[in-house]
Order: sequence, then structure tokens, then C-alpha cells
Amino acid sequence: MSSDSPNSPGSQRSLLTDEVRKALADARAEELPDERELLDDSFLGTHCIVPNVLGENGSTGVQFRQGSRGEGGFGLQGTIWVDATTRLMQRLELEHLDRDKPISQVTVRYADIAIAGTPLRLPTSGSFSAQLANAPRGTTAIGTLAFNYWGFEDVRPR
Repeated sequence: MSSDSPNSPGSQRSLLTDEVRKALADARAEELPDERELLDDSFLGTHCIVPNVLGENGSTGVQFRQGSRGEGGFGLQGTIWVDATTRLMQRLELEHLDRDKPISQVTVRYADIAIAGTPLRLPTSGSFSAQLANAPRGTTAIGTLAFNYWGFEDVRPR
């Protein structure tokens, strides 16, 4: 195998893979807020609702943005999309920020999931892209999200 082979130890492809692997290992874990957190007083105390409401294919989008930065200048902004008629959550679009620069985008889609014969609106799928801090310039990680639910039990009123 020549030293120019993409799989040889000193090749650029191999180096890129090692650098990306290291960046993924060093990446900060991002947690997605749920609908309760988005309506919590502590969240609303640091975020602003943007006054212009968006419309798209029977959906209404309410935008929010960070009013004040947390530690290290990291922030969060996004759009909550609801069905224009039922007002049920359809999707959540988020951007994590490093100061004012977007470093990741996440979309979470919601649908009714039958639990014990009762429909509950829950996250079902999504996608993300993120720029990794310790990766070579221009490296972006992309992926899909899947949500699974199990182990629910009937709770009887007392």
C-alpha cells in the first residue's frame, strides 16, 4: 500500500478521521429543552419572544431568542411551530449559539403517540448539525434523532 493510500496511517484522510474522532469525544453535550422548560419562569426570564409570528403550511411559528447570555457566552434561540388550528406542537427548531454565532441546529418533530389508548403529543424524530470546536475548520457533524417510548404504567387516581 502506498503512503498516498486513503487508509494508510499517515494519509490526510486518516488524520482527518482521527481529528474528527477526537473532536467528537471532546464535544460538549447539548441538552434539548422540552415544552415545560420553554415555559418555565427561569427560561422566560432570560429569553425574549420575537413579536413577528411566522406562518407556513397551516402552522404558526413563534420565535424566541436569548435576552442575556449565560456562562461563556453560550445561548439558545429558535422557533416553536404549532398547528394553526389545534395549537398542538408540531416541531421545535433550535440554534445553539457561541456568543452570536450559531454552532448547532436541531429540529425535533412531534406527533401523537398512543399510550394505553390515549394519544400524547411527544417528540418522534429530528435532525441536527453541529460545528465541532476541536475538529478541522469547516467540519460539521450531522445526524438524525429518533425517540422511543416504553415502560409506561397505568396510574390509578388515589
